[in-house]
Amino acid sequence: MVASTWLCELSSLQVLRELRLRFWELTDAATAGAAVRFPSLPSLAHLNVTVWQGPPELHIELDDLPALTELELNGGRAALQASRPVPKLQRLSNYAEKLAVDFGALPCLKSATFYTSRQLDAPASIAAATALTYLELNIAEDEWDPSALELLRSLAPSVRCVSMGEHWPQEAADLLGNMTNLVGLELRYATFTPLLADDAPVWAGLRAFGSCSLMTNDERAAVPKGLRQASKLEVLQVMWSNPTIEDMDVLTSIPALRKLFVYGYSWRASDPVGSAVLNLSRRALPQVEVVLDAADFGEEFFQLWCAQLGPNP
Repeated sequence: MVASTWLCELSSLQVLRELRLRFWELTDAATAGAAVRFPSLPSLAHLNVTVWQGPPELHIELDDLPALTELELNGGRAALQASRPVPKLQRLSNYAEKLAVDFGALPCLKSATFYTSRQLDAPASIAAATALTYLELNIAEDEWDPSALELLRSLAPSVRCVSMGEHWPQEAADLLGNMTNLVGLELRYATFTPLLADDAPVWAGLRAFGSCSLMTNDERAAVPKGLRQASKLEVLQVMWSNPTIEDMDVLTSIPALRKLFVYGYSWRASDPVGSAVLNLSRRALPQVEVVLDAADFGEEFFQLWCAQLGPNP
């Protein structure tokens, strides 16, 4: 708990390069005015802020942070403002309750992460973020704010990889299914979450795909039949708790596959089921490197793979 005027004192840290702040409450919230302005820190490259709940809004003037390359926002309400294009900001992660931002001022933005249940002002401006290649959409509650769907509708064709979990509406699945510019896609889904259609156009261009059911009792196929259309797919991650012959049949139909990561909820290298799946997969796919290793399965690993993939020719 601090007064909003305390932020002004940070401006003396002119050579500071990394800063993490967490505010639970402002002691002068009632008299702080319409907004609280973040101080000017010309050397700051990495900023992580948890904004106090309720008014006033935190305003971050990006002109005052010319060296900023990574920004993460949590908590309450914030606004990013700029009078000219921001030259260095490449990564934006927003988990704040509400964020106002004009993506047209972020020409160098390459990676963005959002909670789909939080509100974005002017989400359609994401179309102007033409350097954006990676988008991650997660959910804090079981709902989608309308701005999240507008964001998904408005993505620039530069976006090559999308990671999404764990609940989404049918419209979101349909939008993803028609994104023929994607080369990487990760879906972490719960029971009753609508999946992509087997004939969705997106399958044909994918070169990396991750599929993970978050429910142990999900009876839907872990290996989507749409992968039969994925003739360019090189890397596949799959949460394979209940492997079937049909799953293996789909896998053997993917001509470009060269690396397969399989993972079950209770599998270990010495587990009989996991060991059997590993051995059978290697026999059925002699040209593919098959790995059974939970340490290699996850969002960060998927993002590293996607970073290596350029656009499809």
